[in-house]
Amino acid sequence: MIVDNALIVMSNTSIYKLNLVTGDILATGQMVAAPDWGYTPPTYAEGMIFAPLQNGTIQAFNAKTLESVWVYRDNLKGQSLSPIAYSDGYIYTGFWNSETGNANFVCLSVTDEDPSQPNEAKIASWKHTQPGGFYWAGAVVIGDAVIVGTDDGQSGDSDPAKVYSFNKYTGEMISELDVIGDQRSSIAYDKASGKIYFTTKCGYLYSASVNAKTGVLSNLKGVKQVNDENRNVMTTSTPVVYDGKVYLGIGQYFQKGWVLVADAESLEKLFTVSLKGYPQCSMLLTTAYEDTGYLYLYSTYNYLPGGISMIKIKTDATTAADAELIELYDAEGFSQYCITSIICGPDGTLYYKNDSANILAVGMPKVAKVINLINAIGTVTLDSGSAINKARNAYDSLTEAQKKEVTNYSVLTTAEMQYELLVAKFNAKTELENYKNADDYREAQKIELANAITAGKEAIDAAADIAGVDSALAAAKAAIDEIKTDAQLTEEEKEDIVAAKKEAKEALDNYKDLKDYREAEKAGLAAAIASGKSAIDAAADIAGVNSALATAKAAIDEIKTNAQLIAEEIESSEDETVTIELEDFTGLSKDALEAIKGSDRKVTFVKKENERVLYSWTFDGSKIDNIIGDIDLSISFTTNNKEAIDELVGDRNSIYLSFTYKGELPAPAFIKVYVGDKYEDGEKLYLYYFNEKTKKSEEIATGLEVKDGYISFTLTHMSDYFLTKTKIAQITDEKDKPKDADVIPEDKSKKVKSKDVGVGTGDTFPLAIWLIIFSISLIGVAYILIRKRRTI
Repeated sequence: MIVDNALIVMSNTSIYKLNLVTGDILATGQMVAAPDWGYTPPTYAEGMIFAPLQNGTIQAFNAKTLESVWVYRDNLKGQSLSPIAYSDGYIYTGFWNSETGNANFVCLSVTDEDPSQPNEAKIASWKHTQPGGFYWAGAVVIGDAVIVGTDDGQSGDSDPAKVYSFNKYTGEMISELDVIGDQRSSIAYDKASGKIYFTTKCGYLYSASVNAKTGVLSNLKGVKQVNDENRNVMTTSTPVVYDGKVYLGIGQYFQKGWVLVADAESLEKLFTVSLKGYPQCSMLLTTAYEDTGYLYLYSTYNYLPGGISMIKIKTDATTAADAELIELYDAEGFSQYCITSIICGPDGTLYYKNDSANILAVGMPKVAKVINLINAIGTVTLDSGSAINKARNAYDSLTEAQKKEVTNYSVLTTAEMQYELLVAKFNAKTELENYKNADDYREAQKIELANAITAGKEAIDAAADIAGVDSALAAAKAAIDEIKTDAQLTEEEKEDIVAAKKEAKEALDNYKDLKDYREAEKAGLAAAIASGKSAIDAAADIAGVNSALATAKAAIDEIKTNAQLIAEEIESSEDETVTIELEDFTGLSKDALEAIKGSDRKVTFVKKENERVLYSWTFDGSKIDNIIGDIDLSISFTTNNKEAIDELVGDRNSIYLSFTYKGELPAPAFIKVYVGDKYEDGEKLYLYYFNEKTKKSEEIATGLEVKDGYISFTLTHMSDYFLTKTKIAQITDEKDKPKDADVIPEDKSKKVKSKDVGVGTGDTFPLAIWLIIFSISLIGVAYILIRKRRTI
């Protein structure tokens, strides 16, 4: 047994700790008894060594100092031939007295209850007494169960024996199996299949299922094995189970033996490899070179010379042709029979003992060993790390002189660089695979992510050195970082949808001009816009925003504009002149003008107040020509120029006509204005244009007669005008005149041009008429004065 890089051996009543390399004694401990035969090794656990000794004795030692801790002496005594098993603070082992005698299987706590007493008497936690006892019967602990086999209790070797499953804490029996022959091997457990494997002395290989939770045994299967001559054999070898195969030793006492390879499921023999003698040991199997396609088995045999046989077996071997026997060590100088198993040191040195009473350490000369270890590396793969490390550690342990003898050292350094690069590539690709979680991406981006990872791996594989690997990994990560996650896209979409909603609502606000609608329709328009905005706000995505906007626009398009209503009113009226009341609108859009123009009919727009017509506009559709833009038909009877106009007129009784629309009209407009609250029917009025720049007036028309309280005239240009009975001296600066405007009294036969009226004297009446008017005025003044005197 190897503990703390030292070999632990027992001889007579001493326990030794030996240097692995030199065999020098490092420490010695005193045992209370000698071991039986010396082929059952001690067990190590929890810093202690447990030695199986004569007369049913187990002694515990401190593993560092080899000082005694406690001693157990069984009441039935017996030979301590069975290996000691450890689990959760307890050890388990059995004793043997004779083929038929009773012996105990015991559970011992490893705790040192009294550290002051080195030979403190240990008491068993529980024990089981069995006829025939326990011979080379190593137990196995699975979960809360400890499983062990027994001898058959008879003098022969083919009578029924038992395999028990006990509760490891209480010793209560959980399950038992009947097997044929003395069970004289340790129990092997294959966790992958959930089965135990063992042999019996009369040549059976057994397997059974174990419930790892309950410890119940079931599905017992046993196959009696034969040699390559189909003869019965014996076996006390503990099976080695690996990769679907079972490896064990078979043979007869002091005769030829074989390594048998069986199928782990059927237990049927696949093939055997002949050895010099009967191998009663447990096989030592190494998988260190499995990547080369081979497994290596190491076995002793109970015959002369008592050396070591190595069997090189293909990993997929099915026949003896797939195996090669190599006599690794012939025990020259130490020839003797051998039952013990082989253990392996950290550097690959094999340790065992035979009946020559010597501990043998078997290894290669250091330089040759290093060369072989380097050659064993072979083609460098990701699985080559162990082989490379072994070769490196072996090389580093050499002296400088020995290192110079290693002829293939460059192979090692090249392999190390290749392996380092392979590991770097593997780690980089693994890191790339784990860099992002595909579940964080949408389906389209998952494809991008997979492609980026694939491209990154290809770049990593193509890298010639570790720097190239690092660069390829960084570039791949950068490419992956450009792929947006679902969360990022959702956030962007939130921003996009917020912007889209804002844009859509602005588009809705600007979709129509309120002035193109009448008041009732404006309410419908506002409601449609509000409803559209609500739908836009409720949209979950941009498609929903666009749909809501389109729906809202469609709803708005159903609301008729003033122009559409005018067109409908013109279409539905049979009158020569269509009259439309300016209820809540005064704007006349280009579309409305186009509708009037297309009708070739007269349309009068009437503005009322308290059921009285304040003013009206009449357009003849046949005369509409150049439509420049919208027209506001509102007329204000107040003006910011009131004081200037009153000063020109000389009184405050003028009627101010401030047209909201300024400029040329697309056709002559016949204007009718109510003046009845200031002037009586039959009175004649002057129409003047007020020039805001010069603060002067221009006479536009005279002789406008008040009829039924209204004055009528036709204009082609809109600006600020006023009506008065007073004749005002005219300006003569032609550049300050408004453009020519037709002024037509209600009596359409009296058409007058403003240029004919004149802006200077401007009077078109004969001088005689002016004299008559002047005389009448004087008479009137004289009459007023006479009346005043009388009243005085």
